[in-house]
Amino acid sequence: MIETDKQRRWWFATHPEFSRGRAGTRGHPHSKFPGDPWSPHRRDDSGTGQDSDDEHSDASAKALAEALNFEAEIRARDSIGLEPDPITFLDIWPYRKFLTSPTGAFRDLLRNMARHAVASAAKRAGSGGPGKWVDVARGPNGLAHQSAMSGQPIRARGGKLYIKEYDVNGVKFDDYKNGTLYEYKGPHGNLLNKEREFHHWVSGAKKLRDQALRQVDAAQGTPVVWRVGARQVKAFRKAVGKVPGLSIEP
Repeated sequence: MIETDKQRRWWFATHPEFSRGRAGTRGHPHSKFPGDPWSPHRRDDSGTGQDSDDEHSDASAKALAEALNFEAEIRARDSIGLEPDPITFLDIWPYRKFLTSPTGAFRDLLRNMARHAVASAAKRAGSGGPGKWVDVARGPNGLAHQSAMSGQPIRARGGKLYIKEYDVNGVKFDDYKNGTLYEYKGPHGNLLNKEREFHHWVSGAKKLRDQALRQVDAAQGTPVVWRVGARQVKAFRKAVGKVPGLSIEP
């Protein structure tokens, strides 16, 4: 808060737009302070009623010098950790919209909060998700399809084929994108009967439900999606049954 004459001079010296443009401030044509060195009504000692440019210039230079000294004192005081000045209207000036247009101000505030929340969520998603990528040795069956779907390359090392898979709590997934865990099932058209269900002799179909339960349990709430062929959705859904947290999609 401006309390002393020195603070006043510093304020008007550093904020000239307030020194002449408003009634009631020093330097305004209708100023209540005729002794103000910036006032156009200041008279010289001769009593002629004419403005004294020299005195005006000297007073302005003196006020500016005092303002600069006062600003230097403030910086020096702040640098040694002393208490700052009490809050003034200048500190709340950026928040004036809450008084002049409260509806718009609160709308903008909520929008900024929403953008910050979205940015934070995207940052967390980009940090790696619930698990980590690891190299896994796999057989050749279905590996080309998995690589094409996930975008992970197949690498040969030590006579084995490796591909990166996403490990969550010790359970492997073929992919992780945008907060969702994926499993890619290759084409199995020759394993389906006329009703588009697995033949009774397909032993692997009985293990699908166990795999689904393990993955959903390891995901701990992260959505799990199995991508299968468009003509195989019925077969996989019947083999797996209903497993909350798992979706089987073409």
